[in-house]
Amino acid sequence: MITIDLQQYRNPNSRILCGKTFGIQVRKKMKLDDIDKTEEQVTITIPDDIWSLNPSYFIGVFEKSIHYLGEENFRKKYLFQCSNDFIKENIEQEIEDILLI
Repeated sequence: MITIDLQQYRNPNSRILCGKTFGIQVRKKMKLDDIDKTEEQVTITIPDDIWSLNPSYFIGVFEKSIHYLGEENFRKKYLFQCSNDFIKENIEQEIEDILLI
């Protein structure tokens, strides 16, 4: 099991994760292209003080993984740990939206 804490990949004092370009930069730092090729499950921890995970940021970080793995395998591989139900709902919606791209 791989654990990735988004706390390590945010701007200081930022409460909103946003921007596709920033998301792509975070994806590279997390080495998700390599992780996608492994069999390991990944837990993504979203800090409790994050208010919003913007759709463009989510697309930047996870679009390639969703298309590479497919919906079912992406959902099995990537587990999102978050105390904010609104963000959890947004993640589900963003996965659906990416599948339409």
